Amino acid sequence: MKPIFLVTTLLLSVQLHAQLANANESSLQTTSFNQLLAQIDLPVTFEDTSIDYTVTDFGGNVSSLIVDPSDATNHVIQVIKTQGAETWAGTTIGTASGFATAIPLTATDSKMSVRVWSPAAALPIRLKVEDANDNTHTCETEVNTTIANAWETLTFDFSQHVTGTEPLSTGLSNSWVYNKASIFFNFGTAGDTEMTFYFDDVKFGETEVGMMDFETTVQIYPNPSSTHWKISSHDEIDEVVLIDVLGKMVASFSVQKQHFSIDARPFDSGMYFARVKTLQSEFTAVLIRK
Repeated sequence: MKPIFLVTTLLLSVQLHAQLANANESSLQTTSFNQLLAQIDLPVTFEDTSIDYTVTDFGGNVSSLIVDPSDATNHVIQVIKTQGAETWAGTTIGTASGFATAIPLTATDSKMSVRVWSPAAALPIRLKVEDANDNTHTCETEVNTTIANAWETLTFDFSQHVTGTEPLSTGLSNSWVYNKASIFFNFGTAGDTEMTFYFDDVKFGETEVGMMDFETTVQIYPNPSSTHWKISSHDEIDEVVLIDVLGKMVASFSVQKQHFSIDARPFDSGMYFARVKTLQSEFTAVLIRK
């Protein structure tokens, strides 16, 4: 059975509503919102009131355009992976028509970035690009979230396609067009319990590698690293605690400054959790020791 697609038409700007209110009744009956707004295109910021920010949910996702819970001046897409959602539940960034222009993927420029908020670290986020006119022409790649309950920018490299999906090289050699993108949160896991995610700032191109953005207040980089991790904060950092995957505290640092560096060399290769406490808030990040 083919999945049933739910198209969620997002809220328009106050200015647009005012324009519609001034129109006569007959014009309101014959004019759709989509006819008044420009087709979505990269970069997607959800801030341009002249663009149609409709998104398309499938498999049990429910999405809406909302004010960023952490920044009242910003707008983001909230995605609820509902209880009972399919393992492949996702959200197309736009309508079935995709973007106004093709994504200019090449063998050397093969990356896109999306700013994501996740309720947990180590959850797989998949990004799929395809031809809006031929759903057999696709490419999919996947990365894991590294922090919980905070924003981070994830970079998706389509030259590293998911096993079992078409490689980017196949599409490029056959002149496939990629003009549509869909995002899948916690891909591969059914919606046993409801989970809420947010995303924003969908862009073509590479972001700075290994930088995590905790609601724009704390940054940790480079990550992964074999030498050191730098932590920078707008607020004074009070304490940093490093915990291994078994839950054992392996290091604790009293900081009392805005910039701090952890020497990674004494630690074995693998994954660690860094609990960063500032004067204003507390975050947990995943650190990778190469």
